[in-house]
Amino acid sequence: MRFWIVLLSALWLGGCGFQLRGAQNGETGLVMPVKAKPPLEERIQAKLTQLGIDGSYHGGDYMQIMYVDERRDRSLLGSDGSATEYLLTTTLTYKLVNPSADTPNVPKKLRLERTYRYNQDTLLASDTQEAQIRDEMLGELLNQLLMRYRAAEHRVEPRE
Repeated sequence: MRFWIVLLSALWLGGCGFQLRGAQNGETGLVMPVKAKPPLEERIQAKLTQLGIDGSYHGGDYMQIMYVDERRDRSLLGSDGSATEYLLTTTLTYKLVNPSADTPNVPKKLRLERTYRYNQDTLLASDTQEAQIRDEMLGELLNQLLMRYRAAEHRVEPRE
């Protein structure tokens, strides 16, 4: 009787896709793909490194970029239903990490918005204008991050 229960259990498990494989060393198990950073995040991190701001822990304070999002939304529609103005939005979430601090490191968010006119007749010029605006937005984001990092670096601890 016991034999039949074990045999039926094995057949039932085999029928639902479960496979008895015995002991494994873990190397043939589930492989999780490594998610690549978005190009904008890599660009920001490289610029911050050039400015002397650490992006990972090396014993002192550092800035961790957690999330970067760029959007292009229609802001204004023309009489024919096509977009005549676009809204560019860049949102960046970061965290200033001080390993020796008593307070938790709370993520902060920076958000920049710019609008520009889009002309279907001068498509190349409109695309160039969008690229210039995005570069200016990136420069402003980096400037804000640099100022916030420097301010946190020189923060005076309150006396007790």
